[in-house]
Amino acid sequence: MFLFERESKEVFQPTKLTIGPWSKESQHGGPPSALMAHLMREKANELESEAFFLAKISVSLYRPLPVASALKITVSSIHETRSTKALQVVATDISGNKLLARAEGLLLRKNPSNSHLASIAEISHAADISSTVPAVLSSSQIDEIFVKQKPKQKYLSFLTAMDFAFDGDGGFFGAEGELSKNRISPVKWYGRSADKVALLHDKQTGVVVPLKLRDVVIALGDASSGASPVLEWGKYLYSNIDYTFSFLREPEGSEDEKGGRWVCFRSRTRVNESGSGVTLSEVFDGKGLFGTTTQNLIIKEVQTSKI
Repeated sequence: MFLFERESKEVFQPTKLTIGPWSKESQHGGPPSALMAHLMREKANELESEAFFLAKISVSLYRPLPVASALKITVSSIHETRSTKALQVVATDISGNKLLARAEGLLLRKNPSNSHLASIAEISHAADISSTVPAVLSSSQIDEIFVKQKPKQKYLSFLTAMDFAFDGDGGFFGAEGELSKNRISPVKWYGRSADKVALLHDKQTGVVVPLKLRDVVIALGDASSGASPVLEWGKYLYSNIDYTFSFLREPEGSEDEKGGRWVCFRSRTRVNESGSGVTLSEVFDGKGLFGTTTQNLIIKEVQTSKI
């Protein structure tokens, strides 16, 4: 299974595994964000393999991205130096006339390890553990929670492509009681890629590009606003119009036998009376904090027809 099929260099066909929570016709923001991040790395490292790492990606979602129609995705350079590359990815409909989403990424050159910086990083990590880092469960503990909470999926979607586990006894996405004391924001939750799910399949070459952990965490991070709800599912729409993921370093999750690696999110959503909100997340692996996410939300009350 894969999220996208690459039909040519710039044309990508989404699969049903990209379906989002609000409509079967529209993608979840996570898969296209992960795809755009992958294409940025592909562009930045085309001359020097793995010389640059993605430090930040900022995605603007202008329109719902369709599931049934192919996307045209182009990558271009905004500015480059020896140590940095600022890239832009634009996603449109197949004709190129309708702008759907745009992402900007900052990639930094990987430098040799610096002993002084390493000691400073170690001190900072110790301070994080003592004050801010949540207790991250082991893979086996998360597996037990996942088995208990996993719902039966009625159709293929992004929730099929990823595994989620919530710390506590609260319900799953959209489940009854999701605003229980165990799920109300802020919330600690875990995510990983499901077994045998790849990022894309190249139709021309037959090559399957795996979902690497750095792409998985970007896909998962866009689910933060849904994972930390403060509004009742079904009564409100609270979709994000943008999404930023900043990396302190590359993630190193805990290995799992069947699927991907579990990573931990601590997410907080806050809303205001004018109909907008913000979701903030800190993202952890076994070594501690490695990234943060931000989402700006538009909130609308679901209108029910009166008979």
